[in-house]
Amino acid sequence: SDAVTIDAMGHNVRFCNPDKKDKESDQQKRIFGVNVNGAPSLFAYSHIVTFTPGYFITNLCDYDITLRLGKIEEAITDIKAGETIAYHCPTVTDKVELAVKIPDLHTVWTELYDTSKEEENKLLFNEEDEDIDILLRMRGGMNNSQREIIFDFADDFNIPNCVTYTLDLVKEANLVLRNKNSTLEEVEDLYYALTTIIYILGLDFSLKVLTEDDIKVYQEYNEAKQNKNFELSDKLRNTLIERKIF
Repeated sequence: SDAVTIDAMGHNVRFCNPDKKDKESDQQKRIFGVNVNGAPSLFAYSHIVTFTPGYFITNLCDYDITLRLGKIEEAITDIKAGETIAYHCPTVTDKVELAVKIPDLHTVWTELYDTSKEEENKLLFNEEDEDIDILLRMRGGMNNSQREIIFDFADDFNIPNCVTYTLDLVKEANLVLRNKNSTLEEVEDLYYALTTIIYILGLDFSLKVLTEDDIKVYQEYNEAKQNKNFELSDKLRNTLIERKIF
């Protein structure tokens, strides 16, 4: 691939491997994302470089779905209900367009979804009953260097399912964050899933940027708890609540 800059804080980039300009290549095209972020305060002079798949696809339908890349019958990917996958194009392509069908509902392939768009709706036709059709929605958005794609049914009845899914993600995130053995990859996967579903639900969400003083107060709070200085830890917790950190 082309060279990727990793010394610029906040740098995000996407690249293809093999190089899409290489006309001789017959290998599988894979799109990757690269994020460069600052390490926690004690390691402030270090950078964390994360390589991730360029596409994440989530199935919020109540049924397993099958994806087809373009019109290539061999380029098939199955996604279970409620599952999120890291998606790599199963064959070389210049544009990622996906057709969808739901085998359990005996539907035929939809028209192609353009994954570069923010939202598209396509009809799913039942091959056994022409009077039955379902509107399938695709929503897409960028999260740093990742393209996030979500499929669900385009009706209001999906909102309770989305809310339930979000609450389950929050519970899982809390467990992962409290586990000292959790990996950075697990935390990032949950973060991407949560920010994507919040975007889909249209909720206002933004991360608070901590100042050096905020970090200092938080560290003093943790130290006070560890030393069982409850009077000081309560005071510092109130300060963190006032600053909307807690």
